Amino acid sequence: MGRHILHLRFGLPVEPDAELSERLRRLLEGITPRVQMIEPDMAVLDLTGALPYWKRDARA
Repeated sequence: MGRHILHLRFGLPVEPDAELSERLRRLLEGITPRVQMIEPDMAVLDLTGALPYWKRDARA
């Protein structure tokens, strides 16, 4: 079975509050614990282990 990686880019406000990145990370960890925040507006999620739980493929 191959890896299923999701790359996300967020459209953030021009001046986001200091806690927004942390709130986004916690939200994404509700999908999978394997979250890496690249910058305040980008994240990479490894969905490989989460797919059986959600019963969907990475695109869904």
